[in-house]
Amino acid sequence: MNFFTKQLKRAFDFEGRASRQEFWLYFLCLIAAFTAAVFAVMALTVTSCAFFVDEAGAQQGCGWIGVFIALPLVWLGFPILLMGTGARRLHDSDKSGWWQLLCLIPSIGLLIMIILMTLPGIKGENRFGLPPNA
Repeated sequence: MNFFTKQLKRAFDFEGRASRQEFWLYFLCLIAAFTAAVFAVMALTVTSCAFFVDEAGAQQGCGWIGVFIALPLVWLGFPILLMGTGARRLHDSDKSGWWQLLCLIPSIGLLIMIILMTLPGIKGENRFGLPPNA
């Protein structure tokens, strides 16, 4: 099993604990991957729309189609891929993974989650197992 397969499997693993370093590294890599995917979809959409010309010879703009492809990719894919690692990060501070539902609170939910994800983990064993570095 190669490195990327292990990491992808670990992303969907809700058991155990994750260190702050593991969570934030995964989070930043995920942001970079989704940003690249969004820009790729938008660029492909805009360049493919250059071939759409009406009867009068005017180019028809259809770049908005990329928005309907790229935005659902980000809004649905990003949280799904982050759930496992987020749950393990919360486990490190002895909290249930269900605390991630706080993100659904408008305005302050994401702020609360950022604070929870930056809190140090509990030293030693807790109800979710040994520390991630053990």
